[in-house]
Amino acid sequence: MKNILFVLNIYPGKGGIESVTNTLVEYLCRYFRIYTLSLSEIPEVTKPNGIEQSFVFPGEDYDKNIAFFNELVARLNIGVIINQGMFLHISDIIFNAERNRKVPVISCLHGMPMYEKHIFWNMPAVKAASRSVKRKWRIKMMFNRCKEYNNLLDTFKKGHQRISAESARTVLLCDEYVSSYNKYYDIVNKVYVIAVSNPLPQKYESVKPLKWDERKDEILFVGRVCEEKRVDLLLNLWRRVKNKNGWKLVIVGDGESLDELKELVSRHKIENVDFRGYTETPETYYKDAKFLALTSKFEGLGMCLIEAMRYGVVPVAFNVSDGVKSVIEESGGILVKMDDNRKFVKILKAITKGEIGDERMSEMAYAKSMRYSINTIGPRWVKIINEVVED
Repeated sequence: MKNILFVLNIYPGKGGIESVTNTLVEYLCRYFRIYTLSLSEIPEVTKPNGIEQSFVFPGEDYDKNIAFFNELVARLNIGVIINQGMFLHISDIIFNAERNRKVPVISCLHGMPMYEKHIFWNMPAVKAASRSVKRKWRIKMMFNRCKEYNNLLDTFKKGHQRISAESARTVLLCDEYVSSYNKYYDIVNKVYVIAVSNPLPQKYESVKPLKWDERKDEILFVGRVCEEKRVDLLLNLWRRVKNKNGWKLVIVGDGESLDELKELVSRHKIENVDFRGYTETPETYYKDAKFLALTSKFEGLGMCLIEAMRYGVVPVAFNVSDGVKSVIEESGGILVKMDDNRKFVKILKAITKGEIGDERMSEMAYAKSMRYSINTIGPRWVKIINEVVED
C-alpha cells in the first residue's frame, strides 16, 4: 500500500481546500496510507479517521522547514506528494533542490487561474498605501505600467511555470480552466495539465431532497465571512428588497468580517437576516432552504453551490469564473453578469414574490450535483495516483 502525503497551508481548517482534503482522505484511505503536513492548524476542527498521522512544519524558518519536509518524506517512505492549493511559499518547500525527485508530486490549484489579478488590492502593503498612491497605481494599470502590480503577476506566472514543470500532474477544477491556465502561464508540459472537479463528501451520497413546498422561505449564504466573499454586498442587495414577504437571508459561517457585518445589519436596520455562525454540518441548513446566493469577488468552483444543489437548493451567483459557470449551467440555477447588482436585486425580489423557484428548478439542481459524486471522482484520483507512480 502506497503512502500519500498531502501538503497544505492550513490543516485541519475551516476553508474549502481543507474540506475537499477531508473528502479525498475519506475515500483514498481505502487504497493508500494517508499523511498530512501543513504550515498551521486549527486544532478544534475535526479530522477524518482515515489519516495515519498529521504533522505541522516546525516554524517560519525556510531552511528548517525544507529539512523537516525532506526528512519526513524519507522517514515515512512517501510514494506520492499532493500539493494542495499550489501556494507559492509551500511549493518552494516541496520543490526544494535537495528533495527526492523520485517521489512524484501532484499539484492541485483549488482557485481560478489568474486569481492573483484579484488579490492585489487585498495585499497588506497595498491596503496600507495612501489614496493618492492607489490612484496613481490605477492610472498606471490602464497603461500596463504599474510596477508593483506587474511584479505580482510575474511572480505568480514564474511560480506556476515552475510548479507545472516539476509536477507529475497539475490538476485544475474544470475543463474550462485548462486552456486558460496553459495559455496565460505559458505552460510547456500541457499534456500533464488536467481537470478533476472537487467531489462531494460521502455523506451526501444518500441525500433525498425535500419537496419544494416542504422547504422554508430561506436564501442561504454558506462560507467564510471575509472580504473576498463580499457578504457585505449581499446584505446591501438584500436591504434593497423592501417587501421580503417573510423570506429570510441566512448567513452560515464565520470569519474576520463577521462583527463588521453584524454592525452593518444593525446600523441600517436590515430586516430578516440571521447569522448562524460556523458549522461543520452545513447540510443542517441546506436541507430546508430554497435558494443559495453567492456574491464572491472571485471563486474557483464554489463547493457551497454543489453541496446546496445536492439538497435541491437552487443557486444564484455572479458569473465570476468559468468554474462557477460550469457548476450552475444546466442546474436550474441563475447566473448573473458580474457586478450587475440591479439584476441580482431584481432576482431577489422575484424570489420573495414567488415568481422564481419551483420543483423543476430544484430537481435540476439535484440532478446536476450527481456529476460531483465522490464515487465518480474518487476512482479518477486513484487512477491518477497510480499513473504518476508508474510514469
